[in-house]
Amino acid sequence: MLAQNLFIAASTLAQHAALRAFDEDTTVILEQRREAFRRRRDFLSAALLDLGFSIAVPTQGAFYIYAGIEAFSNDSERFCRTLLEEFGVAITPGTDFGDFENQRYVRFAFTTGMNDLELAVERLRAAVASGRLSQ
Repeated sequence: MLAQNLFIAASTLAQHAALRAFDEDTTVILEQRREAFRRRRDFLSAALLDLGFSIAVPTQGAFYIYAGIEAFSNDSERFCRTLLEEFGVAITPGTDFGDFENQRYVRFAFTTGMNDLELAVERLRAAVASGRLSQ
């Protein structure tokens, strides 16, 4: 009986919490966060394209960019390991996200602040210039 009551509708406590989420102060905070993520996304997307990465589908609702590395490598795991070990940039290989052409893609998260993203882009620029990312 208890399980049925928990799954039929949200509890009173959860409903009150949801209402609180729509208070004016909370809405302002959420909009500020959304804008911060938009700035980070736009900055990183433009930088990646400038560096030679491809982005088949622009990011719209997530906090990561799934980028193609075909200009550099056909081995996303080796590519990510080189970036981490030699340049101090941590990204995720496409092999973590499925089987279709997963060696051609990597995932960049923009969950960190702009200062860290700017540093990461500087390091990516150095990595690309070094030629170490190429097969």
